[in-house]
Amino acid sequence: MTTVEMLRTSTPSAARVFAAFPILPFVNAASALVVSPLFWYVTGRPGRLDNPQAAAMSFAVITGVAALLVTLCGAVPAFSRLRKRGPISLTQTVAVGIALGNVPVIAIALAALYFTVLHIIGGTISYHLSPPLEIVAGFLPLIVIGSVLGTMSAWVFWMIAIRGTDVSRPS
Repeated sequence: MTTVEMLRTSTPSAARVFAAFPILPFVNAASALVVSPLFWYVTGRPGRLDNPQAAAMSFAVITGVAALLVTLCGAVPAFSRLRKRGPISLTQTVAVGIALGNVPVIAIALAALYFTVLHIIGGTISYHLSPPLEIVAGFLPLIVIGSVLGTMSAWVFWMIAIRGTDVSRPS
């Protein structure tokens, strides 16, 4: 049964799945709002924030929009594919959540690489830029944040949509 067919049925599990997907971007945005000071500290941003609430709100909105895109383009197809394969465990759900939580980080890294290559080809790259190892190390906190948000989203989705239904399987 595909996700669309499951959403069209009137079983309790279909209603739970239908309710769980729209919640995920809001869970991510709220989580980002809470962890924003930690994110600012871990990434080693110099200086101080003049308006920490505005920075936290911006981070939450960006995270919520990214989560909406990842949910629509990644989580829905992943759930459909896992559902076709049989019952879904919490371990499977968390593994997919960690992978999908890092999709925005990978997109940012690929965009940065693309523009860096363009500057190298054009001969316009500045020599005072950070060394490549420092740039890669700068993505590690983003990967941790993406993994944490992905794990939380997967857990919330599993608790709402999968746990206790015919779709669930013991981990």
